[in-house]
Amino acid sequence: MPKKKQTSHEGRAATRRYAVKPHKAKRVASLERRRSSKQFRKKFVRWGIITAVALVGLAVIAGLVLPGVMPLLSRSPGSVDNTPIDSTQATTEVLRVGSQGADHINPGQSHPLYNTVPPTSGWHYETPAAWGAHTEAVQNETQIHNLEHGGVLIQYETTDQDLITKLGAFARKQKDYPCYLLVAPYPGIKDSAGTAHPISLTAWTALRYLDSYDEQVLQKFVDDFRDKGPEKVACTP
Repeated sequence: MPKKKQTSHEGRAATRRYAVKPHKAKRVASLERRRSSKQFRKKFVRWGIITAVALVGLAVIAGLVLPGVMPLLSRSPGSVDNTPIDSTQATTEVLRVGSQGADHINPGQSHPLYNTVPPTSGWHYETPAAWGAHTEAVQNETQIHNLEHGGVLIQYETTDQDLITKLGAFARKQKDYPCYLLVAPYPGIKDSAGTAHPISLTAWTALRYLDSYDEQVLQKFVDDFRDKGPEKVACTP
């Protein structure tokens, strides 16, 4: 059968039937824009959440790691103040001294000067002195390790045997003696002005000079600083 020839009228009708009307095209375009915008917002929110979680995670890690790292950083000689300080204040009250770190050194190894006499922190040997009363002076580099362990050092420069006896008796009546207490002679106790004092009390970054026996001052110093050093080490009386 011969194919029926499409009339011009029928062609125009088909074109109208399959062509996208202008108002429908605008609607389709609007829907596409909305869909794209919605997808962008979803991606933005997703990445925002991921970024926030990552930042919180980093903050938590920093909070856990930094407290352990900072003490190690403080041990670097370049991070401490080695300038001698004015210790004359320690004749009337406890002087809090800037830390010179806690580096271990070998016996005989040189190091910068300590910032007080006696010292309250800084370079020290691996092995601390035994707790209790000593009849001979304890090296600076040894006694600093005792301070790091929370020790209170009562040191004297005098030939007054009555004073020496009182200091020893005071230490022995403390609870759990001899733990975290050391009594010993110390040659050359003096403040930054060069003034000599017969008694010095030291703890980690703390110093007090006495010109006479004062049990009230001694007891407060011991109560405030004994067993409160930066390195906790158990002691059995």
